[in-house]
Amino acid sequence: MLERIFTPRNLPAIPELAANSLLCVSADMPHASAEKICTMPAPEAEPIWQVEIEQALALRGLESVTAISTGGRLGLGFSDHLNRLRQSATDLDLPTPLISISVPSLPAGMTRIPHMLTFFVKPMISERIVWEPIELDKAKRWLGSDLLPDQTEVEHYLPDIILIRRYLREQRLQPRSLPADIGRALAAGRCLSASLYMQYFDSFRDYINDSTGS
Repeated sequence: MLERIFTPRNLPAIPELAANSLLCVSADMPHASAEKICTMPAPEAEPIWQVEIEQALALRGLESVTAISTGGRLGLGFSDHLNRLRQSATDLDLPTPLISISVPSLPAGMTRIPHMLTFFVKPMISERIVWEPIELDKAKRWLGSDLLPDQTEVEHYLPDIILIRRYLREQRLQPRSLPADIGRALAAGRCLSASLYMQYFDSFRDYINDSTGS
């Protein structure tokens, strides 16, 4: 089964704004077109992109400034998607996932799950990693294992795993070409998601090392 491909239609709606307010929406996704949405007291005013909030308030007489990035909105959309998937597995009992578009620092007792996200903006499909900070016990419950793959190793092999996922989507690689346990999981209808590559991480690592001669 192919992975979910997100498009601009999957981005959460822009919130309504008060009359004296400014919303700046920047495009930090690869190949995404910049969005410009602005409501201001003066109709001739230009959108503000990179500006100190205090300066914007002082210079433009605004009551509030809200900055939302395309990546941030996409993170919210992916969080909703992931939450729906987890709710369908009623035995997991996990909270709504918090998704970060930047690598989060971790306090003791937590880990971060790198989720692969595919985003389509004409004419290209792009890949990016979004991060889910989560307590260790909840991560183990999600994976169905008392042991999690080594965080450093997982993040080291992410570029290669993303490439495998892309090749599967483009049919440049067939599931039967992968290790047997991975191939069986894909043939059973699973897509190459974080849960799959973490569940079979040793097989992915060995396959990548054999393929690259590492």
